[in-house]
Amino acid sequence: MLDDEGTATALATGGAGNLTLVAGTAGITAANASNGVAELSTTGTITLTSAGAIGSGTNRIQFPAGQANVTVSNAPLGVWFDGLGALTLGSITTNSTGASGLDVSTSGLLTLGGAVATSSGNITLNPSGNGVTASSTINGNSLTITNGGAVDLNATVTVPNGFSSSGTSFDNTGATITTTNTAISINHTGAVTVGARR
Repeated sequence: MLDDEGTATALATGGAGNLTLVAGTAGITAANASNGVAELSTTGTITLTSAGAIGSGTNRIQFPAGQANVTVSNAPLGVWFDGLGALTLGSITTNSTGASGLDVSTSGLLTLGGAVATSSGNITLNPSGNGVTASSTINGNSLTITNGGAVDLNATVTVPNGFSSSGTSFDNTGATITTTNTAISINHTGAVTVGARR
């Protein structure tokens, strides 16, 4: 369990050292409800592996503004992250066994720098209007982007049970969006560029 005590980062390297956390079925949890204090911080790579969940809907694992290179190699009961500013994720693989996949909120730009794969899990992204940029593939049960700001998808998105995105501009040039007989909804207030869809 990561405890920021509401005052200071629970686990930080203070530099470029990597952080690696491996947990059993009890998961990687945050002691406190989501607040303004990060649980994990480093300028290196953060690697999280769990046989259960990572965070929860009320107690998200939080990262400081500008945190990069956050990766997940297993979390069958789902992942809940919160960026206290811009957040960059690396490869995310949850191997979800239910509907909980990846749920990320940020108060800055959200960048998906690596492939995201959640098996049966749903994917929910809410960057509070600050934008979503994805440079690699996204595979999951469904994808919902809420209050996305400028959404820029650059690789294949495969989500059999639906795709929904809201925000300002939208561009999926080079990023085929594939569902299986379910709706694709793109509701943006700015320019919408649909470059590859089926």
